[in-house]
This record gives sequence, C-alpha cells and structure tokens, in this order.
Amino acid sequence: MPVFDVGKDVGDIQEGELLPEDWYTMEITSVSQEPNKALKEGGQTAEGAGFNIEIEMKTLHENEMLAGRPYKVWLALPREGDAENRTKRGNTIEDFKIGQIRDYFEAFAKRSMAGSTVDFATGMQASMYIVVSIGQESKLPFNEFSRQHQPRAIEGGGAKALP
Repeated sequence: MPVFDVGKDVGDIQEGELLPEDWYTMEITSVSQEPNKALKEGGQTAEGAGFNIEIEMKTLHENEMLAGRPYKVWLALPREGDAENRTKRGNTIEDFKIGQIRDYFEAFAKRSMAGSTVDFATGMQASMYIVVSIGQESKLPFNEFSRQHQPRAIEGGGAKALP
C-alpha cells in the first residue's frame, strides 16, 4: 500500500472561519470577458447565450485571517433581444444589465461611467457587503456578496473594512 507525506502534521491544520457579515474592501485581481453558462453548454444558438464580465477580487484587511480571500462576480453583458424584454420593475433587461455594470464600475473606478464602455482594471478597490448564506446542496454556510447592497466607492482608497 502506498504511503504519502502530506507535508504537515494533521494537528497543525488551521480550520477556516467565515467572514462576519459586514462591508469589506475588495481589490480587483483579474478581469475578463467569458461566455456564460448557456453559451458554454449550448453554443451560440442556445437560449440565453451571451457573455459576462468576470471580475475576480480579493479581500484587503489588516487582519491576515480576513485578508486575501478570493471572490468572483459575473456581470452579464447585454445581448440581442434584451432591449425588447422587461424586468418585473418595468425597465428593459438591457438597461438592467447596463445599470448593474455601471454600479460596479462607478464604485471601483471612483468616477462616472460615460458612454457605452467601461475599463475595469486590476488594483481597483471598492467596498462590498459580504453575507453568510447556506449552500443549496451542501447545506453548509459560506460567504458571498449581498444582493441587497450595491458596491460602494472607497474614499481615499483605504484598505480597511468600513464600519
């Protein structure tokens, strides 16, 4: 029977902890345009096929247990047909998607979006509200961004959690 050295004594394993629900400074580490799930699985003719702006980020915090935690957000880019369909609030799907992109861009770039383009960049920072949720399949708690809180610009670009 093969024996494997895992490199660390099992007694030295450090268990992870969830972040308490609060505002945290997030720094963008990567930005790309990626196909959404419908496009990946069904191709260009699949219903809902389109692209997302994928933003990877990490927490910034003076406490090393809270710093460096990876998070990802996907912002859907408008696609053909979005201008003809409406949300339950009455705006077009296209305007809803652009509004979400605008909210993230203005928080991270600390400036207003002008025209129809955005230029997210690594190193940009904003404050995001993190909550504790329960996994649908695993039933285990995990952290994710709150859907009830829009990202906020950080005055002065500080790297501490906001009160």
